[in-house]
Amino acid sequence: MKHTLTIAICLLMLAGVACKKRNTVPANELHFTETVCANPWMQRVNILEVPRNDAKIINDWLVANNITPLKITISVSNGGPTCYACHCPSGRIVKVLFNTADLEKAKALGFYKP
Repeated sequence: MKHTLTIAICLLMLAGVACKKRNTVPANELHFTETVCANPWMQRVNILEVPRNDAKIINDWLVANNITPLKITISVSNGGPTCYACHCPSGRIVKVLFNTADLEKAKALGFYKP
């Protein structure tokens, strides 16, 4: 009886570990490490505009470069900027899901595979 209970508990634990959702990146998702103020999509934008819809600004910039993004998300990768010069990382990562045909064009604009 003891062995049966022990085996049952072990099987349940193993099943729980096996069913855990894996954190995977979709095949056509590329990332861009946002900078404090040197992002290419900010060249034609009023940076003082509040509120600012960064995903829309990035979408419009990609479309202007003949790339159609399927999904844009922006996430915080750390506590914030490590410095405040324009080239310093802002602490945010832009994640974009692209059509396969647009991957190389997006990489040419600075996007990378995580």
